[in-house]
Amino acid sequence: MENAAAIALLGLRCSGKTSVGRELAQALGVPFVDLDEALLELCEEGSAAPLRARHSSAGELLAAVGEVRFRRLEALALARALQSREAKVLATGGGVVELEASRALLAERAFCVWLSVDPARLRERLARDPTPRPPLLGADAGSELEALLHRREPLYRAVADRVLDCGADRPAPLARRIAGWARASRAPGGS
Repeated sequence: MENAAAIALLGLRCSGKTSVGRELAQALGVPFVDLDEALLELCEEGSAAPLRARHSSAGELLAAVGEVRFRRLEALALARALQSREAKVLATGGGVVELEASRALLAERAFCVWLSVDPARLRERLARDPTPRPPLLGADAGSELEALLHRREPLYRAVADRVLDCGADRPAPLARRIAGWARASRAPGGS
């Protein structure tokens, strides 16, 4: 996406979207938005207010309301986060690409980077992560990573302006690489 003010980080759970996103926002001097947090803030408002009162994380909300309702709420939070054209870094939820409307909005309003991580490394990270992450496919959250990657990889590829193999790299060097891509995409003739 040329001239996108928002940089959206895509990828499976534990791929580093939040940690890389914070580094990237700091490096660029722009706000950082965590879509899971934006979703919970949305749930504090209006008719969705009771949802936040009962759920302290996006994972708990997902487990409680189911994936279909969760994705609709997530799409509303995404639309709100990308409503303004102000520069920002957005760490999306792993399944944000599941809805066509969310993919279209990301493609239109953001420079999208897929943080690609090997499923074995993701399982290691997930095992160390204290954040509640419910399974989506009936298995435990760690064993379903390959199935989720198989399902979402074409969706990530369709939306991503760039794919970044994260491997064992730390967040700071990854953030610097993304910052370079984003700057180049805004330059005349950039892609």
